Amino acid sequence: MASPDLQRLRDQLRRQILSVSPHNSDFPVVTGEPPTPAGNWADIDYSTRARGVWMPRLHLLRMQKLVTEATAAGNTAHINLAVAALKWWIENDPMSANWWHNQIGSPRLLAHSMLLLGEHVPPDVLARSRKIFDRAGNFVLKEDNVSRSPFTWTGANLLWISANQVLAGALTGDEALIGSAVSAALQEVRISPRTEEGIQVDGSFHQHGPLLYNGGYGNSFLCEGLFFFESTHGTRWAPEPHYHELIANFLLDGTRWMLRGEDYNHGCRDREITRPRQTNISLAPVAAFLAEAGGTRQAELRDLADALRTGAAPGCLSGNRMFYRADFMVQHEAAACISVRMHSKRTIRAECCNDEGKLTHHVADGLTYLLRDGSEYQDIFPVWDWQKLPGITCLQTPKPEPRQTVGNRGNADLVGGVSNGRHGACMQHLRSDHLNAHKSWFFGPGGVVCLGAGIRSSFAGPVVTTLDQSIVQGQVERGDRWLRHGPWGFIFPEATKVTVECGPKTGSWDLIGSSLSDAAQADVFLAYVNHGDTPDNATYAYLVTTDASADELTTLAASPAFQIAANTDSCQAVWWPETHLLQVSFFSPGSVSWLPGCTLTVDRECCVMLQSDGSGGWTLDAADIKQFGGRLSVELSSPSGPSKQGTVIFPEGDYLGQTARITL
Repeated sequence: MASPDLQRLRDQLRRQILSVSPHNSDFPVVTGEPPTPAGNWADIDYSTRARGVWMPRLHLLRMQKLVTEATAAGNTAHINLAVAALKWWIENDPMSANWWHNQIGSPRLLAHSMLLLGEHVPPDVLARSRKIFDRAGNFVLKEDNVSRSPFTWTGANLLWISANQVLAGALTGDEALIGSAVSAALQEVRISPRTEEGIQVDGSFHQHGPLLYNGGYGNSFLCEGLFFFESTHGTRWAPEPHYHELIANFLLDGTRWMLRGEDYNHGCRDREITRPRQTNISLAPVAAFLAEAGGTRQAELRDLADALRTGAAPGCLSGNRMFYRADFMVQHEAAACISVRMHSKRTIRAECCNDEGKLTHHVADGLTYLLRDGSEYQDIFPVWDWQKLPGITCLQTPKPEPRQTVGNRGNADLVGGVSNGRHGACMQHLRSDHLNAHKSWFFGPGGVVCLGAGIRSSFAGPVVTTLDQSIVQGQVERGDRWLRHGPWGFIFPEATKVTVECGPKTGSWDLIGSSLSDAAQADVFLAYVNHGDTPDNATYAYLVTTDASADELTTLAASPAFQIAANTDSCQAVWWPETHLLQVSFFSPGSVSWLPGCTLTVDRECCVMLQSDGSGGWTLDAADIKQFGGRLSVELSSPSGPSKQGTVIFPEGDYLGQTARITL
């Protein structure tokens, strides 16, 4: 007879399983039609070993759907057919060339159906299923470093494996296995050291190395965390409250900043953008559970849960955040969200895995998403021109780079950003064997100023900087040094030739990933600046703003709210007179002047923001973009008095790259 803890765990697992319809992005609609008398489905190719979209998985999804409907209705005939489907799977044990299906995906779905069938599972079938769950039992207990796998599981993979063991333990009554699996999972619910995957100290999530993945593996990590919290609630295996707090902080201080409307910011999804649309709704029950679990951030969690349910994420959130462990900056306001994804020697630019991400070479070359409600790039990816991604500067070549180069690290270390929580600035030295460019983004009170300088290439072909490539959002208008597309306005301090294309584009999902979906079409807006063939020290400058009419854009173009103090390959800087804010990217030690008699000098590469309090005092925020630590010496000269000197002590260890502040 099951112990009270085991019975409660089983009951809670069944409720969890029934709360989610059996489907996924590969098979968005799953019906519960019965199998053949033998237990298989005639329309499924069980011989395929595909790594990405693996057709036999549909068997498990249909089986769960059939079990759910049959047990709810008490349909004995269909329950017997579901048992036949279960027997067929265990006897034939289809295998993919992708370990994930064999060790995570298939055992998980198999356990779902078996738990719902309960006493209808024949004892011999339960016994023979153990080989499949043992295959999924590859987790590592860190205290003794014992592993039953050639892999060292980390991040979401470890939580998936551990969840499968909880399910196996619930099916077989193995309470020791349940305890070991929960312990293994909780060891990964932590702030990971700088060199390891998982939750990072800045709220970003890394998987497959230093690769930003809040919208992929990070989403799964949060959902698996909910699995453990809900399934073990009220049992002796329930995690301590500090685990709730850690997951809540990760959700609020990390992932929440990467949400817009019903979707994730695509900058944190990496290769998963090559799959048809996946929303962020799966986070709603995570936020709701954590809100009810208590803690100090219940109001924020309830707001986020409500926003997720209504497609209005991230809810009440505004300001700027720099994810210095991931080379990613985001600015949220009620009207818009703008983000920049970069890469450096510290981070991987993207990944190509299981035939997904075959064209994602440039998704971290300063990719700048312009978001209002989150739908601006919805399923645009199969029709994208992947050498004209929003915000990037790129050499246009007849063929893309080889797919094996997608997962390379960046070639430069002058990459990073500074943030005071309200505004921010980030910078990227974009360097490859065919292109050199210095790029900066200054998030200020009037929008984001985008600067580029030192753009050079000796390879044949034009070099292009793209303003945007999105779904058509409205009328396109042009004026003297301005361009308007729907709610977005682009202002150019100097006359700039901008090429605009607007119309239908076609493509195919299977050209960029492994989806079963094929042909795709979308109406696309594309605007870019062509720097010409083999440019030498080309530049660009423009402001992105929102909700400005044609008349207002004309006024802003004639009298901008910002001044460009520098735009060279050694220094890029913007001054916002109304708020007395200076933002500077120092690609080398040096000085910048912005008003008569006002000069800021630094002795090393850095990204800084300097703000006057209006009465002679200054606040300086600075970030160590090379993430070497140490000190920054600064000197400020102004006509109001003697020069001021200061020293910034940069954070060390896991906090390398975090913003530091001094007053002058």
